[in-house]
Amino acid sequence: MRALSLTFVSLLASSTAFAQLPPASFPADGEFTPFRCDGDPSTDPVGDVLVDYTDIVGDTDDAATFYALDASHLYLRMRLADTPGGSGADAPFVAFHWMWGLDVDGDGELEALIVLDGDGGPGADEITIIDQDPDDGMTADVSLDPVGPPLSSFATVRGAGTNFGMRNADTFLTVAVPLETLADFGVAGSFRAYAGTSSIPTSIDTDWACADGEPASLMAIPVEPVAGSCGNGTIDAGEMCDDGDSAGGDGCSATCEIEPGFTCVGEPSSCGRMNDFDGDGVPDAMDADADGDGIADADEGSDDLDGDGAGNDRDRDSDGDGVLDEVEGHDADMDGVADAIASGTDTDGDGIDDAFDSDDGGMDAARQDSDDDGAPDFLDTDDDDDGTSTRIECPAPSAGCVDSDSDGTPDYLDADSVPGGDTDGDGLPDSVECPDMPDFADCPDTDGDGTPDFMDPDDDGDGIATIDERAVGGVDDDIDGDGLPNWLDPDANDDGIPDGDQLADSDGDGVPDYLEPRPLVPGVAGGACAATGGPGSTPWLLLLSALVLWRRRR
Repeated sequence: MRALSLTFVSLLASSTAFAQLPPASFPADGEFTPFRCDGDPSTDPVGDVLVDYTDIVGDTDDAATFYALDASHLYLRMRLADTPGGSGADAPFVAFHWMWGLDVDGDGELEALIVLDGDGGPGADEITIIDQDPDDGMTADVSLDPVGPPLSSFATVRGAGTNFGMRNADTFLTVAVPLETLADFGVAGSFRAYAGTSSIPTSIDTDWACADGEPASLMAIPVEPVAGSCGNGTIDAGEMCDDGDSAGGDGCSATCEIEPGFTCVGEPSSCGRMNDFDGDGVPDAMDADADGDGIADADEGSDDLDGDGAGNDRDRDSDGDGVLDEVEGHDADMDGVADAIASGTDTDGDGIDDAFDSDDGGMDAARQDSDDDGAPDFLDTDDDDDGTSTRIECPAPSAGCVDSDSDGTPDYLDADSVPGGDTDGDGLPDSVECPDMPDFADCPDTDGDGTPDFMDPDDDGDGIATIDERAVGGVDDDIDGDGLPNWLDPDANDDGIPDGDQLADSDGDGVPDYLEPRPLVPGVAGGACAATGGPGSTPWLLLLSALVLWRRRR
């Protein structure tokens, strides 16, 4: 059986006296409204179970779960495949639990878990309300008056007129909860609800689902609005939204319910379809920070700086340098670590996390420009303007960026990052290019031009500056695998053509020709000797040698 198991923690405390008057009568069947999933009535695609009174059942014509409301009570109903009331109408409930969980703020913690307890032990045949969200109301369990014989005090069962089960006709199980009691738990206005069954009183096993066959998600069950208030632009009790008009089809219905596929924020409500790039619950059309990097879309713009097909305002790494915008836009002290991290809370609902929103006590994006070139770091591929790209100086940001001179500023933000100096300015410390310093006599001079590598901006003498050869990303540092890095190899790809003669990028892939792998000639090992005639050349050479010897002997 497909099921979604949800466990709730009871915050125990002594019961308190609340308004607990049972209803004078329960609503008629026609006064109940079905719970809805994605706009459709709740259904039950799961097969029947052996014990019918544990099985919530229904389809699109005969919904599985319902609610109703009057001036004093909220009524919650589920359709069961058999009666849970024992052998007679006034008999105690059988040993099981039927539950409804009410969530006002959508955080997954229930302001009220309503449990109809029929297990025959302590607390049997009563309705208990458990508060699972202590920040929004009560912190105590509350038990309504016992619901044993007669059943009609706070709970009732009656025939449903259908038969989805294996044996007996279906039954409506309905509980009534005083609105005043719910208000003490913080349940007022709109809320979301779970419905389910369980053999223990601390969890819900939802055995009903939406029509797509997946376990049912949170579903909005609006309390009916006060007559005449819908359309006034204020979200009054019982309303999920109010956009200031009585029209439907715009996200906020004529009865002030949020329509399927929409989300609404603010008063008057602004509603938009659920295109939500960063998944923060605020649709992109109303999200000031659509990619969730803590930098306002207005500051990022819609240009596509790194050419990856995503505009900067929909790109978590706008410049494509490997360091995320949420770091590069929030690092005022330039230590390579964001000064603030997302809190997961957006108090004013504008799409900017509180941690980055001064309106909610956070820190606005620093938008620092480390090299003062007019482009903030999150839009700059060489943040310190030292000629070496950020991607080269910090190839693996998730593993931490190198700080060569240990001054607290990573190399990609530090124009003077080399300890002991970099005489030729090629990005390689003198201590690396000449490990035996200060004994200059033993310093390598790769191209033999009389200038040691640490003083030579073109170490291999191929006409291409070492810093430029090192800055080409996306290729192997030793493209021909001969043990020499490209910047120390005058023919980096070993194709017989000096690197300085192959500066073009013939295929337009961003890699110059001298760093493209050397193509192999079919049938010739290593691509060599292509002009000798291929693998059949050896016999001809032997024949030619024999002829020469024969002529000499004559």
